[in-house]
Amino acid sequence: AVELAEALLGLEGPDKLAAVETLLIEHALNRCNGNKSAAAQLLGVNRKVIERRVRLRQDLRLTVERYLAEGRKLIDGADFRGALGPLQKGLEVAERVYEGKDLWRLQFELHRLLGVSFRSIEGWLSITSLASYRDAQALAARQGQAQEMASVSFGLWTTLLMGLELAEARATAQQMLQQAQIAGGEALRIEAHLAMANTLFWLGDFEESLACLTRGRLLEDDQASWPSNQGLDLVGLARTFEGLAAFELGLFSQARQALARLQSRAEQAVDNPFNRAVALQGAAWLAAVLGERDALGRLARELEL
Repeated sequence: AVELAEALLGLEGPDKLAAVETLLIEHALNRCNGNKSAAAQLLGVNRKVIERRVRLRQDLRLTVERYLAEGRKLIDGADFRGALGPLQKGLEVAERVYEGKDLWRLQFELHRLLGVSFRSIEGWLSITSLASYRDAQALAARQGQAQEMASVSFGLWTTLLMGLELAEARATAQQMLQQAQIAGGEALRIEAHLAMANTLFWLGDFEESLACLTRGRLLEDDQASWPSNQGLDLVGLARTFEGLAAFELGLFSQARQALARLQSRAEQAVDNPFNRAVALQGAAWLAAVLGERDALGRLARELEL
């Protein structure tokens, strides 16, 4: 009995009694092939008790899903600060539900989007963002889910890069490339190649940086957007580092083309201030290194708006 009690105390969630109750109900329903009357008889309770507990769990899950959908919609509109409330409330509600298999993905996504939001609010070195990414990564690791683990690697990589931990950033980018190859998915491929190209640029390997962007098919004709879970315009980032690497290699025509594409992209992103800022900052950076003073002045004024 003592060993059983200790095992039950190890269940996830702060409310251990609720966790035990849910575990027993789930087990009884599984043994009875979903028959609520038989499960109630097995547990020695009224069928209505089973129905009430199952309905409560379903209602709580729906509430978590609503908070997640609200947070994601706000992030899509670049309202990262506004997204914090629903995402945090979603995690609070999720803690009230003991779950063995189907809630963790919602919790993972809530933590991941909190990482995206805090990074966008507090900057690339945000400790709060890093903690959220770590929480998401731990959830995915416990479930052995390679694709979810890969999707938070980009956030961890940005923190390493901006902290100038270039060796670790490169190792993380290499791991992302391997994860993308295993898990598949266009978003993971794009993020992995962009991370590696960016890291190689800061390591001074401009030729390989440009080659990495090409291998990842990131320099093909611009799209309105790429599949991404990161809450920012990866197209704009790819064009920025294309232009910078081209400039360092003396490919000035290609660098100017990247500048023009970024300026055009900024005009297209008027409905998303954050993505517009990414394109404007990239364009301003290129205008500065190319000595385009008129363009730089105009871009600086637009960034101040």
